[in-house]
Amino acid sequence: MSELRPRAALITLAALAILANGLILLEPPLLVKTAAVVALTVLLPGSLAARLWIGGARQMDGAEMAVYVTAAGFGVQTVIALLLSYWPGPLGFWQTLLVFDLLCAGLAIALWVTGPQPPSGAVDLSGPTLHEGWRPVWAVAAPVIIIGVAGFLRFANLDYAEFQGDEGRAVLRATAVLQGYDNVLFLHRKGPQEILTPAVTYALTGRLTEAAARLPFAVAGVAGVLAIYYLGRRLFGPLAGSAAALFLAVDGYLIGFARIVQYQSIVLLMTATALLLLVRMGESPRRQTMDVVRRLTLAAFLIGAGVLAHYEAIAAAIPALYLAWRARRQVALATIGAAIVVGALPIVLFYIPYVTSPIFADTLLYLTDERIGGQPPYNHLADFFIRTTLYSTSYAVLLQIGLVLAAILTIYRRAWPAPWSWVAMLGLVAGTVFTFVNPSWLTIGGQDYTVIFFAALFCGTWALPGVDKPERMLWLWFGSLVLLALFLIAKPRTHVYVFMIPWALLSGMMIARIAMRLAAAIGSGLAHALTATALTGCLLLFGAYAYWYFVYNDVEILGTWDENRPAGYWAPYSQPDDQSIFGFPNRSGWKAVGVLYDQGLLQGPYASRNTDAWVTDWYTRGAERCLRNHRYFMVSDRLGHRETERRAAILNELASSHHPIATISVQNRRRLQIWQAGEEAEPDRMLPIEQFIAEFDTRLSGPHFPLYAPAVEPVIQHPLAIAFGDQIMLKGYALDRANASPGDTVRLTLFWRANQPLETRYIVVNLLRRDTDGAVAAQAQGEPGCDAQRTTDWGVGELIQDVHYLALAADAAPGPYSIITRLEARDTGDVLPSAQGETTTIGALEIEN
Repeated sequence: MSELRPRAALITLAALAILANGLILLEPPLLVKTAAVVALTVLLPGSLAARLWIGGARQMDGAEMAVYVTAAGFGVQTVIALLLSYWPGPLGFWQTLLVFDLLCAGLAIALWVTGPQPPSGAVDLSGPTLHEGWRPVWAVAAPVIIIGVAGFLRFANLDYAEFQGDEGRAVLRATAVLQGYDNVLFLHRKGPQEILTPAVTYALTGRLTEAAARLPFAVAGVAGVLAIYYLGRRLFGPLAGSAAALFLAVDGYLIGFARIVQYQSIVLLMTATALLLLVRMGESPRRQTMDVVRRLTLAAFLIGAGVLAHYEAIAAAIPALYLAWRARRQVALATIGAAIVVGALPIVLFYIPYVTSPIFADTLLYLTDERIGGQPPYNHLADFFIRTTLYSTSYAVLLQIGLVLAAILTIYRRAWPAPWSWVAMLGLVAGTVFTFVNPSWLTIGGQDYTVIFFAALFCGTWALPGVDKPERMLWLWFGSLVLLALFLIAKPRTHVYVFMIPWALLSGMMIARIAMRLAAAIGSGLAHALTATALTGCLLLFGAYAYWYFVYNDVEILGTWDENRPAGYWAPYSQPDDQSIFGFPNRSGWKAVGVLYDQGLLQGPYASRNTDAWVTDWYTRGAERCLRNHRYFMVSDRLGHRETERRAAILNELASSHHPIATISVQNRRRLQIWQAGEEAEPDRMLPIEQFIAEFDTRLSGPHFPLYAPAVEPVIQHPLAIAFGDQIMLKGYALDRANASPGDTVRLTLFWRANQPLETRYIVVNLLRRDTDGAVAAQAQGEPGCDAQRTTDWGVGELIQDVHYLALAADAAPGPYSIITRLEARDTGDVLPSAQGETTTIGALEIEN
């Protein structure tokens, strides 16, 4: 009978594979098809790989097995998709489907022949902190509640907004993978996973909408929260795990990141699951060698796959190395070597070619100059508190701060005898109060040294006696990441999510300890009833905040803050921050613009100064964006009071030279205005976005549309390598024709790259000069990128696509002409010379009769 069970499971998985293939080949609703893609490329290979690696669900709770399945599945999907992206040419439907079908078939055959790994021994997971009568109820109810709460807040209304900021970059580059661009993954300046996962979905569905692109990341987000529950449960008992998971289930950062096409949910899942495996590694009563090998190598693989999502996943090495060091006596050197090889494999597949490419030097400069910076220590405490209390209610943030401070006070009280323990605790409380009143209270000679207080605080948790091993691991993890993110990185912004996992686990640990003290005072049953009631109240209070801000779509709370801010939630600001915020509902109506271009109702270049080019490039389906020569100017209504002020200034500026021809409304609110240059020709029309969504999603969401730099590096028609000073390199140019006639307009596209950060704004001047007598037939000038990409804003190494239109004189004489280009300082007129001097010939054009 025991031999039949794994084979029965294989038959079930085979049936699911057939069903998934059928749904992919047919034309069900797009979200159903996307779910089939997730099943075929993530859940099925993950289930087979996990059974081969660590055994079947009979050795563990089914929900815990689902965590390993999902984590392993995303790791396998990323590695396979990476290999597919290296294959020359476009990534097609049949190619992708065949590879994943063969992968599942190969894993199934291996599992059929070998069978799943044997059980590693039963482990009592009830923990010491639960009353006997609560154990069976809690064991069933906790995972169900966590999955229900986390799932609702992550899966509901995934089409809540158009692609936002970096999402646009990810889906454009996923399109580039399908179109066969070779080096697009290296342009991304971080791991390739957030490109590869939507690329797989896109290849197998043929269409990509917001909900379809976000669905896999929501799956990872829910599985990651569940992984935290099991990790906390094994470290400190089920009550601690439940509290930690519920904190993260309603955490705004993790909700927002699970609802966008970004890597953070994958990093969360891989980190938590890898640590869970390492914790379980030492639980087998027999200390089985193969059990240790299997868990350690799978943990290493997940960390390596997490690094393919983002190099931030390397932070998992802090607790992982601590756990590995604690278990060093039961782990052979050969096992460690095997784990290193397995963990390095996914990293090597991407980062070796990446690091050896010319693009990496530019990425390294970007990271060191713009992200890390060169003048630490910094102090981001105020920014962290303001931003975090926007993503999550202030009550949740203050509660977790209080729980962590209580845990530190407990360490100090245990470590030192009175009165020294009281002195230490008083210093901690005083420093905390000073920090809340003035986050930069420890400033000396103009330099902020608040980091010293926090470093001293965490050093105590790292070094003082009386701290058990799991807690010490969390303090090392939490403290090092807090110091790094808040004091040693120049621009952490939302990257503070990296310490949310240990923060939640420490909070859960402290709640369990409080419950134990209550149990000693009033009895275990009543103590846990009170604890469950308190957790339920927190869940309702914090969850309601998350629902209003992230899920509720009838009113966009951040867009109507003054009128619709939920009552009862105190905030430390009068207006929410509107910089670097993601995951909040906000629809501007850009799908209507794409449909209007497709229908020919809009023709010609457009411009927009308050929406990211990544986003508009996706929705306009490659329409030309040019500030200098635009026919239309799009003004969207974005979130935040500063954006509202910016929008008002743009509208006031347009009023003298443009007239509105259409307004896109969302839920009867004016969200995007289309202005046309020149005299008024037609009245302003109100166009509800509901008229355009279905048409865009069904007809215009395919992968066949033009892509431009910097989303991709296009093949340059005429490559060059002309240096202007030591700052700028002209990489080449392109012409829309080789020969022209008098009166024609020639499109000249220049491709620039900055070698270093630029402090001067340059104007590009282009001349078409006849070779015989020097007569000028055309001239065009302006700032790069159609006046939209100032040289002072260029990223080092980023390819700048710069379009100019050369209008040939009607009386231009026939003959050969040279294209002359120079760079002039905008404010002084000084010319930045090239190797040719102040006049640089870059190409030629023939004018015919």
